[in-house]
Order: sequence, then C-alpha cells, then structure tokens
Amino acid sequence: MSIEKEAQELHGRFEALLKEAAHNEITLKKFQAFELELMNASSLNNLVDILLKDSQGDFGWDIVTLTLVDPEYEIQRLLECSGIILSEHPELIFVDNGDELENMYHQQLFPILETYHDDNHHPFFSSQIKKPDNICLLPLSRNHHLVGSYNIGKHTSENSHKNAATDFLQHLAAVISVSLETSITKEHLQNLGLIDPLTRVNNRRFFDQRLIEEVTGAIRDTADISCLFIDIDYFKKINDNYGHQIGDKVLKDVAKIIRKQVRTTDVVARYGGEEFTVLLSHKGKQKAKEIAERIREMIEKCTFMGSQKEKIAITTSIGINTLNIDEHEGDIGNIATLFVEHADRALYQAKNNGRNRIEVYTDD
Repeated sequence: MSIEKEAQELHGRFEALLKEAAHNEITLKKFQAFELELMNASSLNNLVDILLKDSQGDFGWDIVTLTLVDPEYEIQRLLECSGIILSEHPELIFVDNGDELENMYHQQLFPILETYHDDNHHPFFSSQIKKPDNICLLPLSRNHHLVGSYNIGKHTSENSHKNAATDFLQHLAAVISVSLETSITKEHLQNLGLIDPLTRVNNRRFFDQRLIEEVTGAIRDTADISCLFIDIDYFKKINDNYGHQIGDKVLKDVAKIIRKQVRTTDVVARYGGEEFTVLLSHKGKQKAKEIAERIREMIEKCTFMGSQKEKIAITTSIGINTLNIDEHEGDIGNIATLFVEHADRALYQAKNNGRNRIEVYTDD
C-alpha cells in the first residue's frame, strides 16, 4: 500500500471518529437536558408527560411506555386526582407485583437491549398495534427493589441501541427512578390536606377548589354539570346503637360504593359528617338522576354488619341539581355557591319526603 493511500485511509478514519464524537456529544447534551427536565418536573402528571411524550420528540423514539408496580393502586389514585384519565393512556402500564419484571431482568437491574420477541416483551408494549423491531428496557429501582420499567421501542431492522453505553443507560434509569419517587412523595404531601383520612375520598377543601374549576369549565364549554348531595339516613342512630367504630366502617363502605358508581374523573368528597358530594361533569339532569338512583339502590342492597355480625339496614337520601343556563351570568363564585346550595335544598326535600329517595331541585 502506498503512503498516499494509507494517509487517505487514516484521514477517512479520523474524519469518521470526529463525526462519531460530534454525534455522541450532541446525544449526551440531549440526555443531560432530558435528565434536568425530569428532575425539575413540577408534578407527577408533568413527569409522566416528559417521560412518555417529550422523550419521543427529543430522541426520535417510536414507542415509549412506562410500567409501574402499584399493588395498592397508590400511583393510579394520585394520577387520577391530578386529572389524568388512565383509560386514555394505554402507554401507562400498572402491575400488582414485580414478578414479571423480576423474571425479565433476572434480578440484575441492568438495561436490556435486544430484538423484540412477542413472547417475552408483549407485556411492555401491549398497547401498541405495531410492535417495535428493537427495544431498550431500563429497570427502575429503589433500594435494590424493582419499582418499574421504562420501555423504548424502535421500528427499524437495525439495532439502534447497539452502541449505547450500558453505564450511561443505567444512569438514566437511576435519574428516572429518583424523579418518580420524588414526584410521588410531593404529590402525597400536596394531597395530605385534600383527602379525608377516614374514607380516603376527597375532603370539603378539595371539593371547594374543584367546584370553581369545574363550574368555570362547564360555562366556558357550554357543557352540563350536575351536583349530588348524599346523606346517610339516621346516621346518628347507627353511632348510638352500634358505636362509632361501626359508624366509621359504614362511612368507609358508603364512600367506596359511591366511588365505584361514578367515573374516576368525577369529584367525590366527604362534605362533612355523614354527608357526601359528587360533581358530575358533562352530565345533565336525566343522567344525574340515573347515577343518583344507582347509588341509592346499591347502598340499600349492600349488607352492612354490626360488631355481633347483625345486619344493619343503611339507606341514603340524595339531592340533585344541574347547573341552570340562566345562572351563568355574574360572579363565578356566587354561581358555584348557588349551584351547590340548590343541590343541598333538594337533599333537604328528599329527607322531608320520607328519606331513602332522590329529589331534583326545582325553582318551585
């Protein structure tokens, strides 16, 4: 080989190395910026958006999903409280235990870079119609325990992750894990003053905050919104006859029944004592009546037990009000207050008319 040809080859290799170095520097800066975004996420909702949406645009990933171990429904409840409709986010995958993840990572907690195989990887990309060709799975762990997996997929026959540095991917996984833990903790702290500690539904403070938001949105979008006021009939007698411990259990069970009969996006709150409120967005008078009647029937049919296993009959009275188009003018606070007061008046009417019934507010 001539010296001239050898020099040309060396120059070509040098140019290729420079090009690769420049590419790696750009990639490194992107990942550093991405990690800063994760660490500065303002909420759990925001963090999920960064992980699942922003990352695709920043890095050109075709598929991104997030698997989280959530046996107590804790993370899902926090996301629902923040306004996320989980059914609209199939890329968020929740599992009751980490067994499947443990089997995938073989307890090594190292990133996995390989070709997609449906038998092994389907649970991580179950929401995708078109499966990826190549994948990168990042184990998310805290205190050496798997808490989830960050899953990246590419539609390409070439393994685009083959040159990725495993130690760098481990660092990214660690940043995601810490960011998740931080966001969940912050969300818990913010919710401490907004959740009723006994029934685990929202409290009146949360209800009052969301009331203004929901009424404002309904007026802006010219959409229906209804309010239910639910009162447990003769609750004082339950406490007097069976004790406060049984009374507390009745409150918790009633709250669960109400929660199951409405959407996760609807606001359910313990308004005070034995009284609950529900805000039904995009529900008019007829739908609100159907939901209220379903709640009333489910509570009446439910078997409540005393400390001696004796059956306790529980019924409820429910007042309903749907926001009137004529009430849309004026101060939003006054509109919201009147909206709730009318539901309360309907409840009062239901109690006066014999209890264990629903009543709809009318101007008469």
